[in-house]
Amino acid sequence: MDQNTYMTMIRRAATCSAFISAMFMLVLLPSANAFVVPSTTAMHASVASSQHPPKALFAKKKVKDIDPRIADLKSQNTNLFDSTWNGGAFADMDDDAAKLAATKLKSVKDLGWTGPPLRRGGTRPRHRAYGGTTELPIQNKANYDPSSENCVEKWLSLDEFYSLVKDDSPAADALFVALAGGRSCAERDVAEQLLAEWRSGPKGAFDENKFRASVKKGRIDLAVGWAG
Repeated sequence: MDQNTYMTMIRRAATCSAFISAMFMLVLLPSANAFVVPSTTAMHASVASSQHPPKALFAKKKVKDIDPRIADLKSQNTNLFDSTWNGGAFADMDDDAAKLAATKLKSVKDLGWTGPPLRRGGTRPRHRAYGGTTELPIQNKANYDPSSENCVEKWLSLDEFYSLVKDDSPAADALFVALAGGRSCAERDVAEQLLAEWRSGPKGAFDENKFRASVKKGRIDLAVGWAG
C-alpha cells in the first residue's frame, strides 16, 4: 500500500468518525436540557427554598407551650407523662378501676348525659399535650347556648367526672383515661360506644378484659401525645 492510499484511508476514517459523533449528539439532543447548568438566580432560589420551606411543612406548634406550668416542666427536661395527669398509669389500681366501672357506670346517664343526644359538632377536646391541661369543657366556653337548635353535645371534664363517680383516686383516673384517652374531656358518643363494649357480656355483664383494653388504649394515646 503506497503512502497516498494510506493517507486517503485515514482521512475517510476521520470523516466517518465525525459523522457518527454528530449523529450521536442529535439523538441525545431531546434530553440535553437535563444537563443544563442552572442559572445563578435559579440556584439562589433553590437554596432559599431549602432554608425556608413552605409553612405547610412545619409541625403545628404545641399549645402546651403557652401553659406556664407545662412550659416550666418542659424547661427542666421533665418527663411530662410522669409529671402530669397520667390516667393512673403507675398506681397499680386497674383492678379497682374495673370495679368502679362495673358498679358505677351502667349507661351515659351515670356520666351526666341524661337528655336526648345532641349533635357532636366539629370541635373536639384538645389532647392534654396540646392545650388540654387548661381547656374548659365546651359548655363552659363562650357562645355555648343550650337553647339553640344547633347546640352541640356537652363534654365531660375530669373534675365533673370525679364528682359524678364520687372518687378522685388513681382508679378513677384509669377509668377516665379509658373514656377520654389523651383528651381533656370525654365525649358522649365515644362513651356510649365504650360502655356498650364493656357491657357486652351475657345479659349485659361487665367484660373486664374489654375494659382493660380501653384503659391501655387510652394511656397509649395520652403518652404518645406527650412524646410527640
